[in-house]
Amino acid sequence: MKPMKLLLAASLLTATFALSLAGCAAKRASGFDTRVKRVELTGPQLAQYEAARKDAAAAWAVRDDVAKAEVALAKYQEAATLQPADWESWTMASRAAYYIADGFLQFEPTKRKEYLELHNQGVTFAEKALAAYSDDFAARVRAGTKVEDAVEVIGEPGVGPLYWYATNLGKWSNAMGFATRLKNKDRIFKVVTRVADLNADYFYAAADRYFGAFYAIAPAFAGGDLDKSLEHFKKATERYPYYLSTHVLLAEFYATKRQDKDLFKKELEFVLSVPDNAIPEVTAENKVEKAKAKRLMDKIDDLF
Repeated sequence: MKPMKLLLAASLLTATFALSLAGCAAKRASGFDTRVKRVELTGPQLAQYEAARKDAAAAWAVRDDVAKAEVALAKYQEAATLQPADWESWTMASRAAYYIADGFLQFEPTKRKEYLELHNQGVTFAEKALAAYSDDFAARVRAGTKVEDAVEVIGEPGVGPLYWYATNLGKWSNAMGFATRLKNKDRIFKVVTRVADLNADYFYAAADRYFGAFYAIAPAFAGGDLDKSLEHFKKATERYPYYLSTHVLLAEFYATKRQDKDLFKKELEFVLSVPDNAIPEVTAENKVEKAKAKRLMDKIDDLF
């Protein structure tokens, strides 16, 4: 067989294999199935709602204690259940689910089931937030429009639920395996692109951080590009040098793909040298990234 025919055959085989895997991808229940109605809270219900919001914020402020983070999650969920139209509480529940799963459960191999379920809940909470934020968006999705296409109607205030939807879905998909990751790859990419369009600085350049990891992880045939990866990582680190997740991801995915051991060490040593409270609002998250950096440093001889 001639080289061109071999190339075409290999491409066809790859595509067929990818499609067959996509058909085996894990499925999850959607949070867009029911219409969101604002409840007129009065009396004891209103008091319970307000108390839940207050208790959630207080617990979230000390979330580096996982027990407090779990209280915050429960209280944000309680508030949003009492008032389904409270898209901000649904958003915070999604963020809290992500934080507990990524910051604590991922370090415990025996908690895989709980890890998956919490990220799955994080996706659902974000879906509820998006549906509560925009009736138009929710109606389009229920009518059959793909989420990644319906996001065009989400405005800048809705950037939070978009991001926590994408990042929880990404973590859940990665943990479920290649088929599920492949199935959701384009959706996540398009949702994060909408985040970038609405607010490129949201959550310390979250979109650039995602694109940096995406272009490093993806194989070339699926859009992987190490030059693009580094470009996005640089944009994020230049704007928010003390948000440590960007440096950890740069080391974990870009430096290892480049097999640049010096860069790997440089990024992780920087992470470990930065004071926990360099950005006071995300002290807890930066502590998590330091734990990830230590774990990666312990693997350096296996990675290079």
